[in-house]
Amino acid sequence: MPTQGTNDRQSPLGLGAAVKEVAERTSAIVRLELELAAMELKRKVASLGVGIGLLLRAALFLVFMLAFVFATIAAALATTMPTWAALLVTTGICSCSPGCSPSSVSRRSGKAHRRSRSRRSRKRSSRPRC
Repeated sequence: MPTQGTNDRQSPLGLGAAVKEVAERTSAIVRLELELAAMELKRKVASLGVGIGLLLRAALFLVFMLAFVFATIAAALATTMPTWAALLVTTGICSCSPGCSPSSVSRRSGKAHRRSRSRRSRKRSSRPRC
């Protein structure tokens, strides 16, 4: 006699067979999920590798661009003064300009970070606490 919520057809499998089928399907699902995670990870690593490669290429382009900019400055100055003096002036410009030296960039970014933190702390202190 069928119970409520079941069909009229009888299941030829017993409880042990049903448990075995559930275990097999669960292991298949887990295996497929692991395979999917591995494929997604491979795709993300590949896109990350492409991004790093493009970033390195852009950095190399920037280095060559700066070199040519300073070579152009030196060549322009060499038309009015001796070559050695033009190169010396260009080297001085390169070493004294705030945007060229890495230490000035890190100092500037540190100051900006400290300023933004102090602004945030002032905003927080002006708010009433609940």
